[in-house]
Amino acid sequence: MNQPKKHVSAVFLVLLLVLVGPSTYVQSRTVTFGPATFQPGTNETTVDANISSIQVPANHTITSGFMTVEPVWKTIDGNGTYFGTTHDHPWANGTHNRTSSLSFGSQLSLASDSSVGSLSDFESTKMVPTGWLTMGQDGEAWGVQNLSSLQSGPSVRDGNHSLAYLPSVLNASGCISSPQYETPEVVRNMSFTFDHWRSLAYDDAAWVEYTLDGQSSWQQLIPTGGYSNAVTSSHHNLVQSIASIWAGDDESWKTVRFELDQLANIANSETMRFRLCIAVGASNNQRDGWFIDNVTWYNEGDAPGAWFHGNLTGDYAPNANGTLLLPMNLSGLTNPIELDILANWDIEGGYNDGMVISYSMNQGATWTFLSQPPGLPGNGVTYQGVTYVDESFGWIPQSYPIPTNASSHTNASTSLLRLNVRTDAIVNHGGGAPANGWEGIMIDDVQLRSGTGTTNNIRILSNFTNQPTYQNGSVEGWLNNVSAPNEWQWVSTLGANGPENATDSFENPHRMPQGWSIENIRGIGWTHGALGSTNQGPQQWHSGQNGLGIELNGQYAANSYAHLISPEYILPNNVTAQLSFRHWICTEAAWDGGAVSVSTDGGLNWWFLPADPGGFHDQISTVN
Repeated sequence: MNQPKKHVSAVFLVLLLVLVGPSTYVQSRTVTFGPATFQPGTNETTVDANISSIQVPANHTITSGFMTVEPVWKTIDGNGTYFGTTHDHPWANGTHNRTSSLSFGSQLSLASDSSVGSLSDFESTKMVPTGWLTMGQDGEAWGVQNLSSLQSGPSVRDGNHSLAYLPSVLNASGCISSPQYETPEVVRNMSFTFDHWRSLAYDDAAWVEYTLDGQSSWQQLIPTGGYSNAVTSSHHNLVQSIASIWAGDDESWKTVRFELDQLANIANSETMRFRLCIAVGASNNQRDGWFIDNVTWYNEGDAPGAWFHGNLTGDYAPNANGTLLLPMNLSGLTNPIELDILANWDIEGGYNDGMVISYSMNQGATWTFLSQPPGLPGNGVTYQGVTYVDESFGWIPQSYPIPTNASSHTNASTSLLRLNVRTDAIVNHGGGAPANGWEGIMIDDVQLRSGTGTTNNIRILSNFTNQPTYQNGSVEGWLNNVSAPNEWQWVSTLGANGPENATDSFENPHRMPQGWSIENIRGIGWTHGALGSTNQGPQQWHSGQNGLGIELNGQYAANSYAHLISPEYILPNNVTAQLSFRHWICTEAAWDGGAVSVSTDGGLNWWFLPADPGGFHDQISTVN
């Protein structure tokens, strides 16, 4: 193997103050001294040189000088084996210790790079919860523990796993943030609960915080019955601004509940997050840690009930022509007026199957379209940046403008609303075949919205909580029967703004490098591990045996959306930071792809890197 040999060049400067007597005339000229070069001897790695004096001509002064030290590499001729990314033997084929090849353009370095603050090669992993983000200086200590394998600590609570912080460093602190929960339209008996077990010292502190709408300021959340301990001067500086926390031992599983209905601005918020925080004191007491299980967010919401056209257990009827009628009072409303409906569908869509909405001012003699054929979902509905075609995956609000002369019409108070669903003879379901669960379309929370700004008024037509009588003129609606199938039916078990809950028992953790997190929102998301044996994707990782990817053994799935989130990096003041990584990508052009975002508030808010994506990403999607 070729061995480089290093020479060190140096120029030394000695400053000498020269005192001379007065002169009547001095001719100015510049004299350059040096450079003087020194290099180490054979098998030596240092230079020890001394310049005892520098002669300076009379009437001259040293004005400047410099010294440089630099390595000079020389290749020794030979026929050894070459290693490197451009040779037959890349560094990924072997192992190396106390060296780095990831931060020097894939060149192997025998010394660490002082400018690299954090380096993840995804070879060492621990169990982490899905969708939870670690925060704070020591937040990476949070993880998922298998309780059945611990030598000391709690017994299993619900399954073998729990979220845990195991203290290993004194004066440490860190939080872990929950997934984001959307604030329901109807907040009723909303709560946040979990089971916990703790073995902490008297000067440790554990507590819970919340934030609304991604605000960077977190507020302490007080449990029903309060915390167990008051904050004292012996506790960590982080908790000196709050009054109470959990501290010490409580080595039995307890359920703690936080009531959320009365939180300030909760009803006007869009989203919320919670985080569990711990601050370890300076004492040397025994600590087994803080263990969390069965984290549950719940909202009772509105009573269920909705109108549904279709089949609750399979394909809906072919060649249907189902009509649902509702009374609609438009009198006294101020323009502009819009009809608002919540819709949820699993229907073929396009020009095949769909729902058309219209209204009548003369008791059904004539009708005016509010939604033009083919109706809902048609060729797709875009909501919050996502286009939904044959499946809505939940309730999506729809708004339809009503003509400005409608509210002043003579029959404005007795107008009718018509919802007509038509299907063709084939493909009587949405999504892929076969049908899965209910198939069709349902509506809820029908209302009229009028005016703008502070004069905006809501007139609720019906939220379908009460079972309808099916009689003509019923405020809950009735059917207009024709010879074709009419599958409109009131269902008591479905509906918008009904009970919601999200529970995490931490039984399905991911193995990830410490501090990293995965948030798989839908489809098949990020996975850590070795590459599969198929020809789809890279044949080997750039280094080591493990990495992260979307589907490591085949094609990725349609309608997938997922996030890979790094640990929180703490940057010193007045520094320049750089992110670099190796990646391999092959996706459907314009429709699929990935991007990089950054957050400076613990993952609450994100923006794309760089700010000008046109100069960075290979292609900017214009359709998805």
